[in-house]
Amino acid sequence: MRSVLEQAEQCVSKISDEMHAAAEDVDVSWTTDCWSSSASDRYITTTLHYIDRNWTPVTRVLGTTVFNEAHTARNVSELMKSMRLKYGLRPKIPPGHEDDCGEDMWQAEHKYDRPCVTTDLGADISAGVEKDGLWDWNRCICHCLNLAVMAGTKEPAVSAALAQMRVLTILMKRSTREWSRFKKIQREWIEENRCEDAMETDGEEEIDATSEDEEEAEVNPICQQEIPSRPLRLLCPVKTRWNTWYYCLKRAVLLETPIRRYLEAEKKGKNSAEDGRLPTGMAMRTWRSPLL
Repeated sequence: MRSVLEQAEQCVSKISDEMHAAAEDVDVSWTTDCWSSSASDRYITTTLHYIDRNWTPVTRVLGTTVFNEAHTARNVSELMKSMRLKYGLRPKIPPGHEDDCGEDMWQAEHKYDRPCVTTDLGADISAGVEKDGLWDWNRCICHCLNLAVMAGTKEPAVSAALAQMRVLTILMKRSTREWSRFKKIQREWIEENRCEDAMETDGEEEIDATSEDEEEAEVNPICQQEIPSRPLRLLCPVKTRWNTWYYCLKRAVLLETPIRRYLEAEKKGKNSAEDGRLPTGMAMRTWRSPLL
């Protein structure tokens, strides 16, 4: 019976042969990132991408490697170079430099032959791939976009509106009583819309489903989200998870009517608003503006 180590070595050999053959015809691009586990162990994950002769995108995940050394530019650079050699992507040496080895081998590679690598803007990984100019470094557009969104949330007007929503979300999460009230309001709202839909359906003629454009039906604007079939919780943003502010705002817009009813009931009862747990004037329109 083959051991796990033997199977892993065969897998590495297979990918190495594939990447070596691919690099003869096309450019192979890299994506990589360093991260830490909850146990404070450090890792680096590397992925290769290329387009084959049939114009088919191909992706090969090289795996996650333990990287507990200090994430200095030199250590990152040395690890990335060892990954290139391990997976059959040796530097493309021009004629006359076939005998070069070590650092001379890397420096002999023409700058236009050096592989493209895409990473986030982390100081460690970006400094490593830029060291000695051995890679054509590209900034991850998703990471850049996320940084722009985070900067936008710090603007005073936006920050104030988001802070109000965060207070309400945390209250629903921590207080069983308040969540029960909000859940009851949602159920009443859902039932109201079910009754309205049933009345409209009874009075409508049957419409051919093919008359509606399917693509438009799949991608509905935020303001046209369907009424949920069950009570939903408000979402709280997490800084380390991208798009969470968008999902939070989208959920708040979807539940705008129940939120308004809940706040009105709280205002009349003078419960949470009086003791400071709830903001008294939550601007729902401000929540909509970043989404629409």
